[in-house]
Amino acid sequence: MKTMTAWATADENREMDLVIYCFGNETLKDAWGCVKDWGTLISNVQPPEEKKPANCTAKDVKNFFFIMEPNGGQLAKITELVLQGN
Repeated sequence: MKTMTAWATADENREMDLVIYCFGNETLKDAWGCVKDWGTLISNVQPPEEKKPANCTAKDVKNFFFIMEPNGGQLAKITELVLQGN
């Protein structure tokens, strides 16, 4: 199986302006290889900077970490809107 970095770097048109990382394993380090220069890497798993590879060549990548908490009331409202076609 290819890594995300191998897939992205096989064709320069595959690098992304924005990568949103939501997995819970070592692939956060690999996600750095998918971001274009001056792109953005967002994670809700851990701060991306903690997994930035020493050999990362992307320039000036902004990276952000945030924490989410499930909210049953909000999810119910979203479900209702989707079912209504909104």
